[in-house]
Amino acid sequence: MNTFKNFYIKHKLNTPSADRNLLSDILNEAGKPKVKLTPEIDWYIRGHLQAAQEKLERGEGLTEGDLAFMEKARGMVKAERLRQVELPAQYGKRLETLKTFEFIKNVENPVIIGIDGKEYFAPTLEQIMAKITPEKAALVEKYIEKPMLLLVPFAMPLKTIAEKAGSKKGKLGQDPVYTGNYDVDSDLPERGERQEQLVYFPEKYDKTDHGGLTKAEVLNSETRNTFPGWQVLIVDGTETVPKNTLGKSAIGLKRESDALGLSGLTPEDWLALHAEGSLRGNPFRDYTKHSGTWNLASYLEKDGRVPHACWSRDDSRAYLFMDGAGNSRADLDARRAVRL
Repeated sequence: MNTFKNFYIKHKLNTPSADRNLLSDILNEAGKPKVKLTPEIDWYIRGHLQAAQEKLERGEGLTEGDLAFMEKARGMVKAERLRQVELPAQYGKRLETLKTFEFIKNVENPVIIGIDGKEYFAPTLEQIMAKITPEKAALVEKYIEKPMLLLVPFAMPLKTIAEKAGSKKGKLGQDPVYTGNYDVDSDLPERGERQEQLVYFPEKYDKTDHGGLTKAEVLNSETRNTFPGWQVLIVDGTETVPKNTLGKSAIGLKRESDALGLSGLTPEDWLALHAEGSLRGNPFRDYTKHSGTWNLASYLEKDGRVPHACWSRDDSRAYLFMDGAGNSRADLDARRAVRL
C-alpha cells in the first residue's frame, strides 16, 4: 500500500498516532503476520486518497472529515486480520477445550443439548467470520486487550455448564464451583412461574423494566440468538482486566460499556473463560489477588442484583456470586467483550 505511505510523505501530514497505527497495520511494519487486503479495501483506501490528493492540488486544505475514512479503513484491516490470522488459529483450540471439559463429545460433531431438549451445533469458522464487520473489528482493535475468541454453549443449563467448567478435566479440586449465592437452576423454563429467573442482555438494571430475556426467550430470539444455542464473543484475553473498570458499580460499568458499543459477560461466558484458563493452569480472576468479575450481561430482577464470579487459588474453587447493581465494590472489575 505504497500509495498510502507516499501520500503522507509527500504532504508531510501531521497525523494522529491512531492514523500512524493504521499505516503500520496496512504496511505490515508492526511485526504481525501479513494480511492480504481485499480488492474492496484497496479500492476504498485508494479512492479516498485520490479525492484528498485532488483537493490538495486545487489548493484546498484537508479537514478532519477528509481523513475520517481512516477509522473505517482501520476496521476493514482489523477485520481481515481477525479472519485471516487471529481467529482461525483460536477456533480449533476452543473446540478442543469444549471437548476436554466434555461440553461436546468430539470436535468433528460439536453438538450440545439445550434446556429445551434440542440439539445445537457449534457455529462453523465460516459462520463466525461472516459476522466480523469492520465496525466490530474496530471495537476489538480499540478496546479489547489480547483478543480471545470464546465459543459459549449457552443453550445448556447453567448448572450443567458450571459442573463441566469445574470438572476434574480442568485439574481442579472436589466441588470446584460454588453456586450457592443464587439459584443456578433459574435459567430453566419450568422455574419461571414459581421462582425468579435469571435474565440476559438487560437494557438496564431495573426490577420492572429491564428489557432482558430469559434463556428460553434468547433461544427464540432472532437478534440475540445469532448462532443458534451458542454465544460467540471476543473478550479481553489478559489475566488482568483494565484497571479503569475496578471499583465501580455494575450500573456505572454497564453505562460505560453500552456507550462504547461493548458487551459484558454472562455467567455462561465467564465459566467458558474459566475453563479455558484452568486448562492452562492459570484460571482467570484469582480472588486471592482480590478481584472478581461482574457478569454485566445478566440480571436477577427480584433483588435488583447482578451476578459476578471469581476463582480462588486457596481452595481451588470457582464462585458464582451476585451483588446489588448499584453497589461499588473495590474488589470487582469487568471484562470487556465484543459479541458477534
